[in-house]
Amino acid sequence: QGWGGSGGAWSSACGGDVWPLLRSWRMPLDVISRFLFPTPLASYGPDSFPEELIFVPKLLEQREGCPPEQCVPCLFLKRPGARFLIYYLHSNGEDLGKCYSFCQIIREQFQVHVLACEYPGYGMCPGGPATADSVTENAFAVFRFVREVMRWPTENIKIFGRSIGTGPAISLAVQYRVAGLILVAPFLSIKEILQDAIGVFSRLVEERFPSKDRMHLVRSPTLIIHGQQDVLIPCKHGAALYELCRSRKLLVCPGGMEHNSNLLADPTYLVVPMLQFFKLPDCCKEEIVVPSWAFQKRGFQADDFRLGGCGEMPLLQLAGRLATCSRPMKEECSGRAESEKSRGVGEAKADSIQRAPAHQELQGEKGESGRQYSEFFARQRCPARAEAAADSEPGPKSGW
Repeated sequence: QGWGGSGGAWSSACGGDVWPLLRSWRMPLDVISRFLFPTPLASYGPDSFPEELIFVPKLLEQREGCPPEQCVPCLFLKRPGARFLIYYLHSNGEDLGKCYSFCQIIREQFQVHVLACEYPGYGMCPGGPATADSVTENAFAVFRFVREVMRWPTENIKIFGRSIGTGPAISLAVQYRVAGLILVAPFLSIKEILQDAIGVFSRLVEERFPSKDRMHLVRSPTLIIHGQQDVLIPCKHGAALYELCRSRKLLVCPGGMEHNSNLLADPTYLVVPMLQFFKLPDCCKEEIVVPSWAFQKRGFQADDFRLGGCGEMPLLQLAGRLATCSRPMKEECSGRAESEKSRGVGEAKADSIQRAPAHQELQGEKGESGRQYSEFFARQRCPARAEAAADSEPGPKSGW
């Protein structure tokens, strides 16, 4: 007669309470991890990004002697003279090849170095299928490489996580005090996402990425961006993490932004908040150095990888179909935006800025070139380097 009926077999077996039996069974680890990390077909190979694909050993002591199965492929985009390095942790539906263009734009837009970490089983990365623990392990191993091998100071590193990438990003920010933490479409925890979708049955799932229990330990300036039209991870997750954060913080809730919206389609999504909240761009005299052995392919062969398209996000897609952003949640985010307007920060402040032609060029599915931003702010921060860079370029570059 149902799970909770007084005459049901489940209730009788448990003395009227079915939860002891339910708590004794947990969904297998690999099932949930397979939904969280669908492992799309590789979109790149060992020869895809010459001089930009590096292989970071998990055991730094082995360096060039580290076997391929203990290496993490990473995308490193260098920006000469840049002070900051953005450490990017991508979403679960893409690999380094899929986020390459975005990382390129971030480098030019904010004049920063960009380092993107791969997840186990994604692209060329061994060790799959991915789990929350193995993804976090890769993230920490690469961050250690930046600090101990590249010797780049933590005060010049900004951690950028999107969707599932916000989980390891917050874990890193708890351990290290960095120049900034950027969270796009973050979540309180995996259980909280499933709670919105399947209610009490989320209790059957072991917890992963409990960001709500870690957020108060973050000591770095934190920018949280969460679209009000996000039906995969509701905006209330970002708003709750904002409340838990005790460091300098800013919450931006664009009204028209969805979970997979192009962050560069509208400057108020990412570009304006980044430029206002952080000191970007900025330059320094010290150049970042990657050892030559990190570029060695370490036995990876192009024939070993089947290149294909990008996978979907089954668990989040399921959550999106079962639960949508409720009206109260939208009102909550809207009210928060009004609160930010009264304080003169956030999305409302960005909206108050008069849109220039450079802003308008960012509109559209893929957008146009946004070099006007970089050129303008480079001249404000570092005129000499901006002029030198302009003289060295043979002509205008193509679009985004």
